[in-house]
Order: sequence, then structure tokens, then C-alpha cells
Amino acid sequence: MKKTLSIIFVFVMLLTLGLSTMAAAQGDNPDPFAPYDGGPVPLSISTFTIDPSSAAIGDTVTFEGDYTVTTPGTTQIAICFYFTTADASSWSTNFTTLGSVAGVPFTKYSSSPCPGVGGYSDFGFYATDTSNAGFGDMFEEDVVVPNIATGTKLVGVKYYEGTDCDGSGGTNDIPGGTNCNTNSNQNSTNLTVNPAPTNTPVPTATPQPSTVYTAANASACSAYDPCYTTLASAYAAVAAGGTIHVNDDMPAEDLTISKNLTIDSQNGGSITGAGTAAATLILNGGTVLVQDLEINAGTSANVIGVTGSTATLKGNDLSGGTNAAITQSAGSVVAYANNITGYATPALVGTFSNARHNWWGGAATSAADIHGSDTDPWDYRLGSDVASWGEDSLGNASVSGGNGTGVIVSHGRGSSNAPFGKATVADGNTQCTDYYDVFIAPGGSGIWDVDIPIDSGSGCDTTYNNRQLFLFQVDGTGKPDDTCTTVDCWDDLEGNLAESVVQLGRSVGLRWTGVTTAQLGGSPIVGGNQDGNDPTIVQLQNLTVTSARNTWIPIALAITSLTVISGLFLSRRRKNNS
Repeated sequence: MKKTLSIIFVFVMLLTLGLSTMAAAQGDNPDPFAPYDGGPVPLSISTFTIDPSSAAIGDTVTFEGDYTVTTPGTTQIAICFYFTTADASSWSTNFTTLGSVAGVPFTKYSSSPCPGVGGYSDFGFYATDTSNAGFGDMFEEDVVVPNIATGTKLVGVKYYEGTDCDGSGGTNDIPGGTNCNTNSNQNSTNLTVNPAPTNTPVPTATPQPSTVYTAANASACSAYDPCYTTLASAYAAVAAGGTIHVNDDMPAEDLTISKNLTIDSQNGGSITGAGTAAATLILNGGTVLVQDLEINAGTSANVIGVTGSTATLKGNDLSGGTNAAITQSAGSVVAYANNITGYATPALVGTFSNARHNWWGGAATSAADIHGSDTDPWDYRLGSDVASWGEDSLGNASVSGGNGTGVIVSHGRGSSNAPFGKATVADGNTQCTDYYDVFIAPGGSGIWDVDIPIDSGSGCDTTYNNRQLFLFQVDGTGKPDDTCTTVDCWDDLEGNLAESVVQLGRSVGLRWTGVTTAQLGGSPIVGGNQDGNDPTIVQLQNLTVTSARNTWIPIALAITSLTVISGLFLSRRRKNNS
């Protein structure tokens, strides 16, 4: 009996040792991408291959996978690829797009991470809509094997499905987020990387272009290179830190930007939102400049939504927004020289680094229409819409000498374009200059010179010879005083010893010198008119004689009025020259 028990005990110990050894061996090299147990049948991503499975550095291999949408109501899917951490950055240089057997386009979101896997790294994810024409169930992409360490490598893939997988709503809308995780699964395969053939140069990836163009159709695109017919494809192609020139009217499209980028207008390009995102442009990361674009929100809630970028918006025409024009939830925003109209109030939602010197449209009547209790964007607003603008110069007008960037805005000509409506029909339509607004962009400092060109011709000789520049009145804090009385809104700079006549190319102008940054906090400036007057000087109106018997009455009134007004004018001129 004892002998039998001893044999049984030895057998159990050997069995236990064997099982432990097997478990330990399996634990040393687990596959973190093994399909989930208990998952749907068929698996949501049933096959994943790299063909050929053994290739040399520089060879082209084909990534191919078969997936199945398993959850009713799924509108978007996302796919993540994982490589060992040491190899991931090299693969990311070569693996920039993802194709489909059925031709369905995938969009790459390189700034948003996929769920982490120990020892492995991803470089963003690819997403597509299930509503795309010809939506298939297989992805396929040819990729050049990068110059990495040789050996057999495990490559993983994860699949996610849900109602929103494009990252537009932050972490909820990325793989593994609330809206992109109704079902998921994974798979893996091995690729054996062999050395590059001797004396065969290793192909390098074609660098992404730093400048790309967009146009609404292939015919319009033919004039530019490289050119794309959608903003999304242009964004995917351009290198970080590059520029997208919008050369056409781009209809019904929203774009999320998550890398350093400039997007601007060339040849009057514009964007109209599709209304499927929170904003027509979502600035989610990087340093982003949006300049000289016409952007209409369409049915989108906002024109621009800043959710993580360091954003500068300048010289744009922004319109619409059923919620607001610009919102900010993270990152920072500086905005100036923009025309912003047609928004639901308030126009701004969030915290803004600086939103001075914008035109908010004629419908805005108070700070509450712009930014609620923050009155700064309203107090330092432009007094009329932006007709044209420039940094440091605009035609022969210029601002120079200090540290930073001087900005010149032209409101055009005519009393209807006078800042804050402070011009009379009689004197506001014959100015010898545009109505300008000159200010210093945020961060500027120092002492400046401002050059204002004067029209040629004898009609403007008085303005030039008498050095007649008029500066709009400001209050004690340096902001434009739009409460000024009609006859006392413009201060004459003549004779203040800070003004001189200058030659500006073939033209002449007046120079305001020694101007502090504070003085250029946002005050309109204009030259005198052809009568040597400012835009609001009071004029004697014609009197109508209705009776010969009373002819002496209007004549007497006219003489009296002329005497009074002349006295006021002389008094005002003395005051301004003192």
C-alpha cells in the first residue's frame, strides 16, 4: 500500500511540475493580440496577414485583413496597427495610408493614440464610415519594410466599431472611447525581416510635401501640384508644419487639425461646413494658423472649435454658427483683423488670450453679444468691417520701428465705412486717405512710426501741406471712445511735432513718429478731406427761401450760423494745436 501511494505521489508531483513548466513557458511569450475569448462569431477581425511573411529590408509587403461589422447601428469603424516599440517610428514613416479592397477611403488620425499595449506602439488610427459607397470588409495596403533590426516580428491589429470613431469629440470618439467601443477584437501575424540585399540601396520613404493645395474638382486641381479635391486628403498628405492653400470653394466638409499647420486662402478660397461635426474647423492640437479664409459654418454649431491647439485666427471672414462663432475648451486662441458675422450670441465661448481688433457685424450692440461679461473684445473692436489688411505694411501705408508685428486694417472709403459711423455725408466722403485702423499684434512693444499715404492731386494738397491726420478719440484706458459727440470724434495731429511729410515711393504721405505701443491700442486714423476737414466737421446747410417777403430772415440766420460755427471751428483748431 505504501509503495502504491509513493508511486501516485511521484506521478502527481511530476504532472504538477510539467504543467507549471508549460504555463511558465507560455507566460514568457504571450501573444497580446490573440483574439478575445468569447467574442462574436465570426470574429470581428477574423484574418490578418502580411504577404510575403518573410521579406528583406526595402521589400514591399501587403498588409491585408478581413473584418466584419457585428453591431447593428454601427456608423464608423477604426483600425489600429501595433509594432514593437523599437520599430514603430520607422514603420510610421512608411505606413502613411490605408486602402481597401473595395476602394473605401480610410482617414488617418495620427495625433490620437490607440489603447496602449505593453512593449508595442501605434502611430494613430485609421477610420472610415460604413455609409461610404462600396463599403467593404477588407483592408489592404502595400508598405515598404523599413530599415529595422532583422528577425521575426509580431505585428498586431485591433478593430473597433461604434457610432463615432473620428476623434472629433475627444477621447470619447477614439478607439476604446465611449462612442467607439460597442464591439472590438484583435488579431496578429508574424513578419520575418531579413537584411537588405548586398549593394542594393535601401529605399527611403518619399517625404510628405510641406505645401499642398485644394480645389473642388480635378479640373481645377490640375493647375496646382500636389492638389487634392478634399480638405481631409490634403491634410493627410501635408507634412507637420506645412501649409494648405485653399484655392476654391470647398463645400460641405469639416476638418479636424491635430498637427502644426497653416491653412489659408489662395485665390479667394472658402470652406462651407458639412454640419456633421461640432465645428467646421476643429483645432485639436499643434500650433495652427488660420488666415484669410472665408469660412461658413453651414449647419455646424460653431465656425471654429479650439479643443487643444495654440490657434491664431487672422484676416478671415467667419460667418454662421448655430451656437457661437468660435469656441475654446482647451489650448489658446488669438484672433484679430477678422470679420465675424451671422453668429448666435454670444459670438465667443471659452477663454481667449486676445480677441481685440475684430469686426463683429452691425447687429452686435453690446459686450454681451460678443463674450458675455468679458468686455475686452467689445471695447477694443474694429469700428467697421475689414476691407483689406496687412502686417507691417498695406500698400504704401506702414507701421515700423518697434518689436513685434504692426497691423494695418483698411476700412475703405466713404462715410458709410467710417469707423463707428462717425462721419457726415458732407465731409466723410472726400477723405484723402482710406479709413485705417493701426494696432500692434499681441506681444509687441516699443516705439513705432506710422506712414499714411495721401492721394495725389491738387485737391489733397491742403491735407498734405498742412499735415492733416486725424486720430479717433480714445478714452482714459486707450480704447476707442465711440460715445464721442458728432463734432468732436477726430483729433487733429497737425503741429504736434510728431508728424512729418514723407516720400512713399512715387507717392507722398504723412508720418506719425514716436508712437508708443499703448497709443496703437486700436484707434482709427484718417487723412483730411479735400476741404482740409475731418470726417465730422459741421457744414452750413443750404437754406430754402419760401417767401420773397421773408427773404431777409434766412439770410440773417445763415450769417449768424456761419459766425457761430466758424468760432467753434477756430476754437477747436486752437485746442488741437495747443
